[in-house]
Amino acid sequence: MILMSNVVGVIPFMVVAAIYCGISAYITKIAQVPAAVGSGIPELKALLSSDFHSSEYPALLSLKIEFTRLLSLIFAMGSGLAIGR
Repeated sequence: MILMSNVVGVIPFMVVAAIYCGISAYITKIAQVPAAVGSGIPELKALLSSDFHSSEYPALLSLKIEFTRLLSLIFAMGSGLAIGR
């Protein structure tokens, strides 16, 4: 009810959401890990169906990729973006 009574009260929430969204995108960009972009579901499906050679696993399942995705996901969820389905 407080948010509906004053239009100015919504603006800080919108600014914080935009900042968190920007941080999420920036983290993904500065990590310079192409595998961290996107959901990763097609890669995991291919791994489970053995479409990848074992020498390609480190490029898909590294700690840097997982940390980048996790940190970016936290900020994306904090900004109110839809995550998942």
